[in-house]
Amino acid sequence: NAASQVTSSAFTYDITAPTVSSAAMSDTALKSGDTATLTITFSEAVTAFANADLTIPNGSLSTMTSSDNITWTGTYTPTADVEDTTNVLTLATTYTDLAGNAGAAGQTANFTIDTNTPSISAIATTAFSWGAYLNATEDNSNGTVSVTTTGVENGQTVTITLNGDTYTNTTTSNATTVTIPAADLQALNNGSSYTMTADVSDAAGNAATQVTSSSFSVDTTAPTI
Repeated sequence: NAASQVTSSAFTYDITAPTVSSAAMSDTALKSGDTATLTITFSEAVTAFANADLTIPNGSLSTMTSSDNITWTGTYTPTADVEDTTNVLTLATTYTDLAGNAGAAGQTANFTIDTNTPSISAIATTAFSWGAYLNATEDNSNGTVSVTTTGVENGQTVTITLNGDTYTNTTTSNATTVTIPAADLQALNNGSSYTMTADVSDAAGNAATQVTSSSFSVDTTAPTI
């Protein structure tokens, strides 16, 4: 007596390893305050994939998530006070597809990080060509203000603001001298005191904290007997 033939459940034959179709950062030149979205797309759905499968240099990565187990995203945040032109996120072979085939390695393209914040040294009255007082003789000539910076590349623009007007010059070896025309010095009010502000950014766009100078007084009145 023959039993009725039974057909088994179906199974899938899969010996193809999953691969990384793409691994991309949304921003490849990161500065202070920036983040980038990392997007990894696999050739098929994967399992056992987590942040632990990634080598993450000079920063941190939020937990990678996916709605289909094929495309995964996470937010990369660079570490503060880092300047590194060579950075790559690397994926190990510790993940698998749904059939258990081990995946292939992958990596992003190179990206740069500059989260070093530049700075401007305090600007005392000794930095002014006229010193703590601007007199009637000194305002007949152009004045200068010396500015010293840290972490600023050559050719970056330093901006001095005095009495609502701005003056600029570029840096060399973290220093510059900004000129203020005599006509603008003569426009300052006799008997008043003034401060000025200084601003600069590095080549990556990181802005230094604005510095306010020491104050100086305008005295163009000659003493009398």
